[in-house]
Amino acid sequence: MSARAVLRMSGPMLACALLSPALAAQSTFQARLSADTVDVGEVFELRVRVPIPAGSVVHFPDTVATTEVLESVGPVRWSAEPEPAGGATLTLAYPVMAYGAGMVPVPGFDVFVSPSGGGGEGALLPGGSVVGAWNAAPTRGAAYVRPLRVPRRGVWVTPVFTPEQVEAGIEPMPSADVLGSSWHWPSAAAGLLFTSLLAVVVVRTARARMEPRARSARDGTPWTPQASRQHALAELDRLLEEGLHANGRTHELYTRSSSVVRHYVKRLNPEYSAAFTSSELMGRLGARRTNRHESAALFEQMGTAEVVKFGRLRPGSREAEAHVRSLRAWVEGSGGTPW
Repeated sequence: MSARAVLRMSGPMLACALLSPALAAQSTFQARLSADTVDVGEVFELRVRVPIPAGSVVHFPDTVATTEVLESVGPVRWSAEPEPAGGATLTLAYPVMAYGAGMVPVPGFDVFVSPSGGGGEGALLPGGSVVGAWNAAPTRGAAYVRPLRVPRRGVWVTPVFTPEQVEAGIEPMPSADVLGSSWHWPSAAAGLLFTSLLAVVVVRTARARMEPRARSARDGTPWTPQASRQHALAELDRLLEEGLHANGRTHELYTRSSSVVRHYVKRLNPEYSAAFTSSELMGRLGARRTNRHESAALFEQMGTAEVVKFGRLRPGSREAEAHVRSLRAWVEGSGGTPW
């Protein structure tokens, strides 16, 4: 038997040998939050420990996906420790900040471990492994890939007001309780400055969100099909320009792209509330067409977005970009005609 044939036959065996330690070390794979309870706006961390067999390449996202009640406040910090039997233990720390009150979900994600084959590029780990770029990560089902799922977790955000305060009614304190000469005036001035800056941010954000409505109110005209279509196309173009698909933020991309479509449909016909899930909206649109415009691609992409948002699928960069372009093509081809 030739040497080339021997190498061809030994390739899968080598891959299995490299992945076997990962299977045996599954129990050492851990994901936890640095705190179970936090205050509104307090920074905490999602910490993940990943066993890495020697001679592997590992891919992990740079940030946790941003949602309406949780925001990533920085890139992942990682460190690696060598293992006595070879390989390494990789520790990931994702800083995040939660808003709202009550239980707030922290999105999950996939970590991919596969044999490097000696061709991996990136930061070196103990045991001859490397950290691969997230935009080059494989997908679930790829040959010799070990996907490790970091499950979605929840953190309790302490409400600003207690249930007793809300039930009793929230009223401002009398002036006698807040006025006096014993204030620490530098702290008071700093608090006033912070409040002013916060007010400026809130006002600018509110103006940016209300500008389309305000402009429509000044003109005395509601959203037209053409204006709705152009607005949706601009939002989808902006989503592509941000490059979320290239930075591994696919959960955020699919969440925002499906939201653009839901709001677009709502502007055309208020009967279809933007509060509907993608599945609910597609169910109501299933029996109707827009001037016989083909909606099969829309149904497929919105269904995929629903699966991605619940963490059951992690598309690659190309699939995510194609998803947005498919939705854009549907919006552009719909002609802005209401249902």
